[in-house]
Amino acid sequence: MTKLLEQAFEQLRELPEDFQDKAAKQLIRYVDEISTDERLDVEEGRQAYRRGEFVSLEQWRDEMGTSDH
Repeated sequence: MTKLLEQAFEQLRELPEDFQDKAAKQLIRYVDEISTDERLDVEEGRQAYRRGEFVSLEQWRDEMGTSDH
């Protein structure tokens, strides 16, 4: 779990139970909306990054023709 998510849970623990339940339902709904394909795409991107298979944003913009240069 990321530090940011841990921080969010710490803050939620300080709220009344009904507020905690509302936040939990929203989080569950959000996670359910993320498709399996999206999760696989993200993992594929992470693996490529770990292998060093990436380009800088500036290089990508140059290749896409959207650079300011």
